[in-house]
Amino acid sequence: MQNNHQEHNYLSVLKDSLLKKKKVLENISKLNLRQKDILLAEKFDEMGFDVIYEEKGRFIAEINLLDSGFESVYDRVKKQITGSSELYKDEIRELQTLIGDVTDISMEVQVQEKRNHELMNSKSKEMKKEVQTARATNKAAFGYYQSMNKLNIVDPQFMDRKK
Repeated sequence: MQNNHQEHNYLSVLKDSLLKKKKVLENISKLNLRQKDILLAEKFDEMGFDVIYEEKGRFIAEINLLDSGFESVYDRVKKQITGSSELYKDEIRELQTLIGDVTDISMEVQVQEKRNHELMNSKSKEMKKEVQTARATNKAAFGYYQSMNKLNIVDPQFMDRKK
């Protein structure tokens, strides 16, 4: 009976881990939408983009920690629950549902990440083009400035001093 209670506790830990992972993935999805808005905006908010990037990094680290914890707990109970699957069928069904939810959100996040990556490449090309245009404009303005300065310089004139 003690062993049975312990397996239920482990299954509860697995469930909690999956619920936390689901919540973290939902947060990443929300950040991806904010990142998309920044990338589609007329003026690129570099600071806002960096803040979101840092937040996502923290969430990804949390997911990695949750995954490793999930795997270690699952490895402990795998034999017991697969050998007595009828005893734990409700918990197993609930875990399977959560795993499906987590997988769906993970796929959605991957699609968002790919889209944002493409938007970032496009925004980067656009910004590079703007820099090139600005350089060309500055070069033309500098050339115009130099030309105008040359017009204002009066070259020495030959003067006839005979009267």
